[in-house]
Amino acid sequence: MPLELLFFLCLQFIFIIINFGVGMIGFARSRKVLQESLTTPNQEGLPIHGFMRYITRRNRVVRQSNTMNALVLVSGIVLLGISFVQMPDLLVHGQIVAINNNDSQTFINFVIIVFLGIFCAPLLGLSIGGNIAILLINIFVDVHAIEFFHVSSLSRQAFAAVRLKYILSVSLPLIILLESVTLIATLTGQSFSILIVILTYIIAIVCMRTFFGARLLKAVNNLQPIEQTSWAYLQPRIVAWSRLAGVEFREVLIQADALGTNIRIRGRQKPVLILGEWLLRYTDWRQQDAMLCIEIALVRKKVLTWSLWRTICLLTSFSILIGLFIVLQMDGGLLDVLTLTTSVFLTLLVVLLINRFFRKKMHALYQDADCIACYFTGDPMAAMVALTTVQALNGVQSTQSTVTIPSANNRLQQLDQLARQPWPRAPYASKPVPAITPVMFGPYQLSTSIDQQSEPAPLPTAPYVPLV
Repeated sequence: MPLELLFFLCLQFIFIIINFGVGMIGFARSRKVLQESLTTPNQEGLPIHGFMRYITRRNRVVRQSNTMNALVLVSGIVLLGISFVQMPDLLVHGQIVAINNNDSQTFINFVIIVFLGIFCAPLLGLSIGGNIAILLINIFVDVHAIEFFHVSSLSRQAFAAVRLKYILSVSLPLIILLESVTLIATLTGQSFSILIVILTYIIAIVCMRTFFGARLLKAVNNLQPIEQTSWAYLQPRIVAWSRLAGVEFREVLIQADALGTNIRIRGRQKPVLILGEWLLRYTDWRQQDAMLCIEIALVRKKVLTWSLWRTICLLTSFSILIGLFIVLQMDGGLLDVLTLTTSVFLTLLVVLLINRFFRKKMHALYQDADCIACYFTGDPMAAMVALTTVQALNGVQSTQSTVTIPSANNRLQQLDQLARQPWPRAPYASKPVPAITPVMFGPYQLSTSIDQQSEPAPLPTAPYVPLV
């Protein structure tokens, strides 16, 4: 076995153990949260309220573990970068140099494999060790909470299978790519073989998504066509809303009870609409209309296309910087601190600028979609309650945001400003919205008991506010 390969495998194993250990700290703390939740009286009366308290506290623990794992990742990359400045002789005189005829090609291959060693070992440690710990939390902690609070129709085995498929679908492609690229690089010592592996991987992913994408989506997320579920009666209303907006869904799918619930779209041309069963069970028709119209508005705003462009820009910038780094080093010599620091700084700067631009763009698209949804339904209060309900069912803090989705607080503030403006509303828009949890915004009570649901109102024949 080449010493380069052995060195990389040892580094990877160390980071797997470290990230798994951090994850197991989160596992122990999650079990403590579960025990406290099981022994705390449920004063609200409904089991879902007890589960929402548990999932909120459990998510806080997981976020803290994720922060620790991120620190391990950054620290590992920095420490490895510093250590590779003084490269061990076993790498300089090992397989990389032995198989090349000229110094220039030797150094290019050397730089590429050093780069892979610095970044791939910590990333694989996080992808493998961290995800194993998350899976253990799901199947040994979360499943007990779901059974105790009776919030899912899935059996323990079915729930564990759903979580396993989800985690594998998220992490396995990255693990396969990083392992393949790094193992081939250290075994062959040549950069050309890395390009072949990456090209083969890209072709395989494209083919799988093209020919098996729909099947994989259904299998991984435990999805069923809405016509085959107890929610089939919603299909005509969904079709009517989509026609009103000029949007056509290829298929409407229901995600059976699973940890985390939402409503989302997949596909850029003829999108698929995915509805979480938990979300439907604990919302009324006004909230469901609001959430559906938000997704329809996101299709109109082409949010998935913008998300794809963000990924393309990141990958392109990353490739250009790596190429520039190699070109600058073709004059020979080992890595020095200045070159290493400059390359890392440029990489981080470009990534931050791209993320900043697309973050602002995506947040603006989501907030525009919220407004468009209100113009369709004429019911901004329902949109505000729906966003709060989604946040509560998923145990997400109102201040949390992602690169693509703004925080619930920001979205609610914009909807509140929209609701204060004069424009036509639905006849029921001023009435409190039935909700599973009380919803307040400032001094105003926006919700009433979920038991106060009414019959769905007819759809409008046109948006309450004309759309440009």
